[in-house]
Amino acid sequence: DKQPQHQIPSYNIDQHYSPGDIVCSNYEVKLKLGQGGMGEVYLVEDTSNGKLCAAKVVRTRSSASAADLVGFRQEVSALLQVGTHPFIVRFLNLHEHARDTVLIMEYVAPSSGCTTARDYIIQTQDYTDKVLGMWAVQFCVGIEHAIKCGLEVHRDIKPDNLLIESGVFLKIADFG
Repeated sequence: DKQPQHQIPSYNIDQHYSPGDIVCSNYEVKLKLGQGGMGEVYLVEDTSNGKLCAAKVVRTRSSASAADLVGFRQEVSALLQVGTHPFIVRFLNLHEHARDTVLIMEYVAPSSGCTTARDYIIQTQDYTDKVLGMWAVQFCVGIEHAIKCGLEVHRDIKPDNLLIESGVFLKIADFG
C-alpha cells in the first residue's frame, strides 16, 4: 500500500533576501554567505540581542513531496537535540517564514579569511598531516555525539560542509 505523495506548491528559488530585510520577525539580514540547491545562507543579526547568527533559508520546491518535508523536519528536530558540541554547528531555532523554512544556526566566523575546509586548503596551502589528522578526529568525535543524540547519518559529507573556526577547529555543518 503506497500512500499518495502530495506536491508542495512551487516557489521561485532565485528570490532572495537583501541586507536590511527582516526575516522571522527579529533577524536582520546583513549579507548573503552562500547558496545551494535548496536555498541560501545569510549572516543575520538577532535584533533582540545583537548576536550574529547564520540563517539557512530552505526553499520549498515543486518536486518535494509531503514525505520529503516530514523527513526534513524530523532531521531538523534531531539536530536541535544535538545541543552544544564544540565540533558541530549549533542549531538554535526553526522558523516558518512564508513558504520558506528558516534554520537559525550558530555563525562560524572565517578563520584566516576562510570559512570551509575546502577554502582553507586551497587558499592557505598551510595545512599539514597534523592539521588534517586533527580535523579527522574532530569530525569523528562530532559525528559520534550526533549519533548518540539520535541523528542517524550525515547525508552530505564534503569539505564545503566542514567549517573552520579560529584556531583551525572544525565544525560540522549541513547534515543534508
